[in-house]
Amino acid sequence: LTESINKDLPQEVMRQDDLELEHNATGDIVVTRNGDIKVRGESGALKLDIPLRIKADIEIPPKVSLKIIDRTMRKSINTALTFHISLVPVLDDEWNITATPTIDMTWDEPPKVKLGPFNINITKKIEPRIKDGFPDIIKQIEQRISERAQTRSKVEQAWSRLAQPASVSDNPPLWLVVRPTKLFGSDLVVTEEHLGLSAGL
Repeated sequence: LTESINKDLPQEVMRQDDLELEHNATGDIVVTRNGDIKVRGESGALKLDIPLRIKADIEIPPKVSLKIIDRTMRKSINTALTFHISLVPVLDDEWNITATPTIDMTWDEPPKVKLGPFNINITKKIEPRIKDGFPDIIKQIEQRISERAQTRSKVEQAWSRLAQPASVSDNPPLWLVVRPTKLFGSDLVVTEEHLGLSAGL
């Protein structure tokens, strides 16, 4: 699972030119992955730590009329954050796996941009856009989990096998016939490499 997630997720998470910032500043922002994604199972949840690298070119145009600055000021920043996704997989009524995600992020170094007399806060502009880009990525992860688990097909196969008569004795000939009426499953057990489930009749 860890290997497939690292393989499937794109290297570039976000790119935006001319992002409007404070004090009439604009920024060209590029967010890329910054190493391998770490996957672990914890308290019934699948947790992913996605390291990201943020590069931004910020500029403030001249404000001659305000007599504050008379030239374009520019600054480039290069910083990092870790995007945290927690997925709690559950079985729906059709025995398919669904997951409810929660997301958070931690800056390694919160970007501080000072151009002349201006302090520009870019985190409140960047964070929502990074989060906006992750629903599609989360769907890819959920799809990968479902593909690997194949819970519904495995349950159907087990149900079909149980319904087949099984020979328990040749002399005298005895056959065991099970007619299951209901199937129930335990809570999913989550690790970084597999999902575990106990089922019973």
